[in-house]
Amino acid sequence: MLAFAVAAATGDDVTLKTGTAFRNELRKPIAIDRDDAELRPLLHRLRADREIALLLDRRIDPSREFDIHLAPVRLHSALEAIAEQADVGVSIVGSTVYFGPHEAAGALRTVIALRESELEQFSERLGRREFELTRTSTVRWSDLARPADLIRQTGEKVSLSVEDLDQIPHDLWAAGEMAGVTPVEALSLLLIQFDLTFEWTGPATGVRIIPLPRQVGITRVHTVRGVEVDEALERIRDRFPEMSIEREGAELRVDGTVEQHEQIAVLARGGNPDAEQDDAVDFGPLGRRRFTFKVLRQPAGAVLKTLEVNGLDLVYDLESFTAAGIDLNQKISFDLNQATPDELFSRICAPLNLEYEIDGETITLSPSSKK
Repeated sequence: MLAFAVAAATGDDVTLKTGTAFRNELRKPIAIDRDDAELRPLLHRLRADREIALLLDRRIDPSREFDIHLAPVRLHSALEAIAEQADVGVSIVGSTVYFGPHEAAGALRTVIALRESELEQFSERLGRREFELTRTSTVRWSDLARPADLIRQTGEKVSLSVEDLDQIPHDLWAAGEMAGVTPVEALSLLLIQFDLTFEWTGPATGVRIIPLPRQVGITRVHTVRGVEVDEALERIRDRFPEMSIEREGAELRVDGTVEQHEQIAVLARGGNPDAEQDDAVDFGPLGRRRFTFKVLRQPAGAVLKTLEVNGLDLVYDLESFTAAGIDLNQKISFDLNQATPDELFSRICAPLNLEYEIDGETITLSPSSKK
C-alpha cells in the first residue's frame, strides 16, 4: 500500500481553514496512490494534513474500500475523484466538504439557496438578527453526539426555536465538524442526512422540520452576453432538454438546481461548462514542501518513481548503485506526516545504505561512503 500527499508547511495552528484560506487550500496540489483505502480514515488523514472540514453523511459506510491513484492535481479535483471512486456525491457548503448519497449532495446547495432566499423576505424586520443568521462559524461535536441535540443547539445559538424535532430518529454520531457555515447551512447539512429540511416560522424566529421534497429547484434569470440569444438558448436546451425556459429579450428565466444554474451562466456567456479546469500545479520551493507519505513493503525503486512523478528532481546513477550492491527492488516501509525533505530522504536512504544531497530543487542520491 502506497499513499502520498503534498502540502505547504502549515505550522502548529490546528484551526480549520475557512473563507479565502479554505478556497486557496482547494487549489493546492496533492497526489494519492493507494489501494484498498477506507473512506473515513482517508478523510481523517486529509483533514489533519490540510486542516479543512470533511463531513461524511451518516448513511455512508465509513469502512467503504476503494483504490485511488492520482497524479498531482488540485485538492478540489482530488476530493471529487475520491467521491467518484467511493461512489458517493460531494458538495461544498461554506468551508465544509460534504460527502453523502448522490441525491442528497445534488440537492443540498439548492435547498440552502431556497432557505436563504426565503430569509431575505424578512430582511426589513430582522434588524441585528440578520447578522446573526448570516454569520459563519465552526460547529463541532464529540463522539456519541445525538443529532437531535445538535440541531436544537444550532437553532438555540441564534435564538431559533426548532419544531418537530421528533422527526429525528435516535442516533449516535462519530465526532465531526462543519467549518465556515451559516446557521442555514449548518441546519441543512444536519437535516439532509435524514432527508429533511426546514421551513421558517414567524419572521425567522424559528424553524419547523419538514420532509425534503422529491425535487428541488430555484428560479433565476440569466442575461445572455457575448453570444446570440438563439445560440445560447439552443445550447442550454441541448444540455437540459426537459428544463422549462422562459425568454424575454436577452433574459432567460430558468428553474433548476444551483449546479444547473452555474452551468447555464457559463453557457449564457458563450462559454463551455465542460472545459477542463486548469489542474496544473506549482509545488513551490522544495525547502517549504511537506510530505505525507505512507509506504508498506514497497520496492524502493517504485517509491523513487512516485516522487519523480510528483515533481521531485532526483539525480542518481543506477550503475553505481549496482556496483555498490544497492538493490532498488529492496522493500522499504515508513509512515510520515508533514515531513520535511530531509526527514523524507533520511527514511528512504538509511535502509538502502544511500546518501542524499539537497541542492536547491535537486536531490542527488549516491552510495554511502560509510562502511
